[in-house]
Amino acid sequence: MKHFWPALPKCVIRRCSLVPLVLLGVVAPCHAVPLLDQSFTTPSNLGGVINECCAFIAQTYTGGLSGTLAGVNIDVQSSSRFPLHVAVRRVTGGVPNSLLLGETTLSSSSAPLSLLITFPEEIEQVAGAQYAIAANYVGAPPPGPGQSQGVWIGAIGNFYSGGESFASLDGTSWFQLGPADLHFQTFVEVVPEPTTLFVFATAAGLGLALWRRRRRKEPGRHAHFADSSAPKSP
Repeated sequence: MKHFWPALPKCVIRRCSLVPLVLLGVVAPCHAVPLLDQSFTTPSNLGGVINECCAFIAQTYTGGLSGTLAGVNIDVQSSSRFPLHVAVRRVTGGVPNSLLLGETTLSSSSAPLSLLITFPEEIEQVAGAQYAIAANYVGAPPPGPGQSQGVWIGAIGNFYSGGESFASLDGTSWFQLGPADLHFQTFVEVVPEPTTLFVFATAAGLGLALWRRRRRKEPGRHAHFADSSAPKSP
């Protein structure tokens, strides 16, 4: 029994030729996924107390990827009735400053490392630049002895070389807590370079061309189905 393969209509071939262009248009959003950039999550032998000596506690970090900051994780334990406010700040000379790049207030007073904290603002991160993650409690009483609202877990020592831990009374003037770092993670959305997209589209186009060429060379590919209603010759 012979198998007959109908030839592809020209309209189908023309549509197939558009596949690389379609892929080129959708590949960027598909690849803009959050990637883990900076991380310090262990050991745990320190607690940065929020609202005890100071209203604000912060950890600086150095961006490793350029892109959009998708979110951060911090490690804050609390039983306070006041909501936790988290902000990303600019850093000047290694010290946090008062310029907020993004901020959000959580619905709870704690923030485990498993919670991805996102921001309504689009925060552009540049590799090699420093940023600060700062936390305080909205509506909390003035800081002082016995006014602790939460503890940001971390470790004594320079375990994370790209930043330091800081504290501030007013969110403007900051001082270093010492040789210590606080647990955090950052996630960045990285969009592929135009060169990457061009290579992908070119490869897709070449693959389609080879597929069409192979189909032309295979026997019987362009035969049409016989008309069963046609009269048979004697």
